[in-house]
Amino acid sequence: MKVLLIASVQSHICQFHRPLVDMLHRHGAEVHVAAHNNLDVKPGLKLDFADKVIEVPFVRSVADLHNVNAYKAIKKVIDSDNYDVVHCNTPIASVLTRLAARDARKRGTKVIYTAHGFQFFTGSSKKDWMIYYPIEKEMARFTDLIFTINHEDTARAEAFHGPKVVYIPGVGVDTEKFRTAERKDVRGELGIPSDAFMMLTVGELFPRKNQKVLIDAMQQLKNLPIHLVLCGNGILLDELQQQCRDNGVEDRVHFAGYRRDIPGVMKGCDLYLFPSKREGLGLAGIEAMASGLPVVSSNINGILDYMIEGKTGHMCDPNDADAFARAILDLYHDPDKRREIGAFNVEQAKNFDQAHSAAALEEGYRWLLGF
Repeated sequence: MKVLLIASVQSHICQFHRPLVDMLHRHGAEVHVAAHNNLDVKPGLKLDFADKVIEVPFVRSVADLHNVNAYKAIKKVIDSDNYDVVHCNTPIASVLTRLAARDARKRGTKVIYTAHGFQFFTGSSKKDWMIYYPIEKEMARFTDLIFTINHEDTARAEAFHGPKVVYIPGVGVDTEKFRTAERKDVRGELGIPSDAFMMLTVGELFPRKNQKVLIDAMQQLKNLPIHLVLCGNGILLDELQQQCRDNGVEDRVHFAGYRRDIPGVMKGCDLYLFPSKREGLGLAGIEAMASGLPVVSSNINGILDYMIEGKTGHMCDPNDADAFARAILDLYHDPDKRREIGAFNVEQAKNFDQAHSAAALEEGYRWLLGF
């Protein structure tokens, strides 16, 4: 069996699909990866578990004409080899791949799509529904199996009345690694007092991750010994740093950059913040829960699959800085509640462990291929 695994960028495969490739190897499959090589800006990530890696110049922007070249390249790859399965991920790459695989599918190749969070969901803009819903519904015609990672997307995909839909609990978290990680002394590294209340958020500094609302919330908390650590790089770094200066919280908000020691960093924190405007599921929130942290999150699509108001922490409108400040204060003032929630979260996170995700993926492939 030969499988072609596709995404816009190689880092996506590295970060999310090692368990899938390991499962396919156990069944004797040869796994090729086709994606744009962006590993030079992702320190520590290696795509050394695939049998073959193919460069395809995908561009993440819908309107970028360079994707015409990406379409031609991926069609050539698919048509030049006899793949049993083409498994695509990420929105742009998945649309181009399913169009490019139409001829191969007529010859017997099976096409799988993992939806890592539809662009349209309850609460998203009318524009997103008008643009992305028709595209996904149309592309379902050229798909044999769709994996979804949250329950709202599962219902949407089933309404397409086309391919088989299989829910998986995300791409999987190594919950034991986060539960047992050794504490990293990030306080000493960043100059945060040892007795301060330290909060963490992890993610690319990008509009969808919505760090801006946290910096606005910090303005209301600046007279308390509360510090916020942001782990991640991105296009908004300068803008967010300026926002900190404007809000007078530049001494309380710490930009720690891209890190590979997040489990240890989480062990040194008191609270995790997850303010995203959209998440297919949101692995970072689950990782924080597995670490034993209470979570204050936004109340949107995939996050709703595991957050329970008052049990796992608090949920807020992603645009409401006041609500985030109130939720933070509630947990800041109640260490017993934080400990109780943290213990609950360790157990809650186990529902999204990588073992459950791998089993669901295997079941989907078994349905499709009969192995």
